[in-house]
Amino acid sequence: MIRSFAAAIFDMDGLLFDTEAIGRWAWSETLAEMGHTLSDELYRRFLGRDMRSRLQLLRESFGADFPGEQAAARRLTLGDEREVREGVPVKPGALDLVRELHRLGVPVALATGTQRDRALRRLRQAGIAHCFGTVVTSEDVSHGKPAPDIYLETARRLELAPEQCLVFEDSAAGGESALRAGTYPVLVPDLEELPAALLERCERLDSLEHALARLPDWFAAAR
Repeated sequence: MIRSFAAAIFDMDGLLFDTEAIGRWAWSETLAEMGHTLSDELYRRFLGRDMRSRLQLLRESFGADFPGEQAAARRLTLGDEREVREGVPVKPGALDLVRELHRLGVPVALATGTQRDRALRRLRQAGIAHCFGTVVTSEDVSHGKPAPDIYLETARRLELAPEQCLVFEDSAAGGESALRAGTYPVLVPDLEELPAALLERCERLDSLEHALARLPDWFAAAR
């Protein structure tokens, strides 16, 4: 059944931009400097989470006295330096999709656990900052994904009911957040193998490249 939506909301890391490789490298370097190792399991639990949640996971892994804020600051410094030096790769289909939605007049929003200045810098570097009329980050809500807060706040700022919002996500935490908020999630898996129970409740695409063909199904403006 065709269902029409009034706005599109995008996650950022791992969905619009291939930031996870840089993020994992920066965390690995930071923890190595502090005498620890970033395991595959710990990084898998990082995916889709905001910094507050990641600090909690670090203290669970390395002890309550682990200097999480110091580690986070170092990780961000290393990651930013590499991003400035090398740039951030854009995921296939991301730019075309965002620009086409903007051309059609569909409100486009960002809902990301990344800090605002970093998120805006990435959007500007990719040449799509003007497409996003609404940007909500972890700084704007009390609880990060998988809590529903960020998508509820984004819908509020769009002045729409959550069920009017189509959400693009790549992580389990993000997909769960979108579902809990009452939005309609389209999952585009990146590094994380998503649970079957989550995939059963969401739409799935292998790439954002495939989303352009679906716009007439999702948005009246594209018909």
